[in-house]
Amino acid sequence: MRHFIILLCFFGLAGCSSFWSQSAQEPERTKPSKTVLTPTINQSDSTCLGNALPPGEMVNFLQKATNEDMLQRALGVSGEGGLCEGQVYVVTQAFTVYRVWNSTNADSELGNWWSFFKPEGAISDYRKNFNICYENSPLDVLTACEIKAGSDIVIGPGQSNTCGEWLTHPVSKKKQIYLEDANTKLVECKTYQGHFQWRQ
Repeated sequence: MRHFIILLCFFGLAGCSSFWSQSAQEPERTKPSKTVLTPTINQSDSTCLGNALPPGEMVNFLQKATNEDMLQRALGVSGEGGLCEGQVYVVTQAFTVYRVWNSTNADSELGNWWSFFKPEGAISDYRKNFNICYENSPLDVLTACEIKAGSDIVIGPGQSNTCGEWLTHPVSKKKQIYLEDANTKLVECKTYQGHFQWRQ
């Protein structure tokens, strides 16, 4: 009986080991069929996460460009937000961009900072992913717009942002869009009130 119990324990542990090793494996990702853009990395003073490439599904909507002044305005230093690293692109086909902003400041609707995808999940996660302090915005309104072909933008992951003595959002791998003169580059804008409406 004792030998029988030992054998059961041995096979049980072997089975558990096999399960966890399989679960920990990363799923295979489908490689894009077309050549991926390779950016010239322009990095600030932090160790950045992610990269300044556009999301895979947006590669055919963008072309690598140069605008050093705009790039420098998009990059931020550690603890002050902005981009950790970036690359300038020109939009070759219109696509939808999203911005969450402060309803008490109407002038902030068409600001500099946008994202490729509609917000999902908790607001606290969105703040962390996009390095937004609460005192900067309650994030209670969402605007979605089409960005026109020919527009220059900067793409990159977020820089860390210190929100006070007890909170600092670390560098993020989430890709952000920096654009200037949004009122001339964005059309067909739609506004959604209240964060619960984002999830519809």
